[in-house]
Amino acid sequence: VMKRVHVILRTHSGPNVHAGERILKIPKRELIWGCLRSLVYSMESVDASKYTMRLTVLDDHSEEVCVQGIARILSRTSISSEFKTISGRGVGAAFGAAYTYARDTDGGEIIYFVEDDYLHSTSALSEMLEAQEVFSKNLGEREVAIFPVDYPDNYDPRWMKPSYLVMGPHRHWHTDFSTTGTFLISRKAFLQNFDLCMGMSRYMMDEGVSEATTVNRIWQERGVQLFSPVPTLAIHMQTAECIPPFTSVEEWWTQYGSKEIS
Repeated sequence: VMKRVHVILRTHSGPNVHAGERILKIPKRELIWGCLRSLVYSMESVDASKYTMRLTVLDDHSEEVCVQGIARILSRTSISSEFKTISGRGVGAAFGAAYTYARDTDGGEIIYFVEDDYLHSTSALSEMLEAQEVFSKNLGEREVAIFPVDYPDNYDPRWMKPSYLVMGPHRHWHTDFSTTGTFLISRKAFLQNFDLCMGMSRYMMDEGVSEATTVNRIWQERGVQLFSPVPTLAIHMQTAECIPPFTSVEEWWTQYGSKEIS
């Protein structure tokens, strides 16, 4: 049965809202373009006989030159895509816009929420979708979500939790307990947990609001099993603390982010 996949990307060309210096010393717009190119390449590599892909870019009032670059990349792909400017401003408003749009628009049975500073390997989407299907089947059709990064927090004694290491179709995966605002989930599980997702609409506004008090409760309390890949399928290109183990950011950027879409 053909499945529809809706990728919802949030973009904003303004400064880093978190403390710390970005890994690559390039303008944010160039980081967005590179990460978008890598995402599009990854979507184009998905088996078209099994999945139909749709991309929605929800932009938080980026500078015009950034928007033009995004439009140029979207115009060069056969993937069904659309660009929308959100009505509000700020991280919380962008989260709220993404989740509300996903709720009100039936773009597919699977939704991938993704932020604009995630650099994807070409096989990322294919492997994420395949792993989600295999693990759900192996777990008796349990709801399964995917976080595409082998986050270094998993190996920090302060945050470490026991987890299962399992074999996926192409690499190992481990059971996980936390994500950022980037994760792949079934539309059904998303709608069942819409309340926790919408909690992120207060992100950076209310002191008590974080992934820990909102989306991470989906994996920790609501029975949706989360998996992450080992080695990684994506890099969160934020700060040095985000780099997955044994991963060269420069090599990944050259391979996946810096090539123009022809």
